[in-house]
Amino acid sequence: MSRTDAAAREAQGDPLCAEVTIARWQDARELFGDPQFQDWIFRGQPVTAALETTFERATWDRDGIRMPREAYFQHEKQVMREFQRRAHQFIPEFPRHVAELEWLALIQHHGGPTRLLDFTHSFYVAAFFALERTRGAASIWAMDRRTLNANASAQYRMRVEPELSADFHFDRDDGYRFGRAVREEVTEPIAVSLEPVQMNMRLAAQQGLFVAPFALGHPFEENLAGSFGRPAADLAVRPKMIFPEFPWPSTPVVMIIIPVRAHLDALKDLQRMNVTAATLFPGLDGLARSMAFYLLD
Repeated sequence: MSRTDAAAREAQGDPLCAEVTIARWQDARELFGDPQFQDWIFRGQPVTAALETTFERATWDRDGIRMPREAYFQHEKQVMREFQRRAHQFIPEFPRHVAELEWLALIQHHGGPTRLLDFTHSFYVAAFFALERTRGAASIWAMDRRTLNANASAQYRMRVEPELSADFHFDRDDGYRFGRAVREEVTEPIAVSLEPVQMNMRLAAQQGLFVAPFALGHPFEENLAGSFGRPAADLAVRPKMIFPEFPWPSTPVVMIIIPVRAHLDALKDLQRMNVTAATLFPGLDGLARSMAFYLLD
């Protein structure tokens, strides 16, 4: 980066998100071999898809009309209540009644609508989910977890609980305040990365964790941007780069675009690394799902 470019970016203010397009799968491997991404988390999805939770997607009816957002919180409580009442019929052990994160993780695991958005510690796992069934260009969202949680902690302390001590940090909170947000509605949009204390087999195999919005009545992207004290529109204003140009270190969110021409090489490489549906979805369902690999050629 030239001094002129750096000065221009400093004058404009650092962006919240950058977009990097790669030409080859090897470029992506080289990019995420860089030490600056060591503590980042990842999510793979089609390039056209928004960052949206299963709960948000479930609020559209068949006529394309969305449930009023002010009703989300009460409907989530109904989902939790009904699931907790009936889950004992199917599983011998289940979370404590007050373990909201674990309950939502269990609902998410079995395909129910929740406010949790799946991420993984592994770039390669995210790449598999981005590529497995995507017809067009794929995207991997990468996020600096430490920066996210540090900023979210400061925003939460300032906007939700100003009485908290200055050293409050979500990494030491063990999901307590998120659980309280599930019980008592929060209106300030903030998102934080969380890991359940109890990991199910699939979450463990996928090196999974969640980014969870506190204000259910706001879109996920608004919660995410709110953790940095920014409007959601800032996620869409992304400087576009071509590898090997790197996002500058102060950009906490990066969207990586993998074009269709790189998909086959990527999936074959992931197969050699044993990152497949069979390993990410333990059991016969995962094995059967992995058979699609043999149709790629």
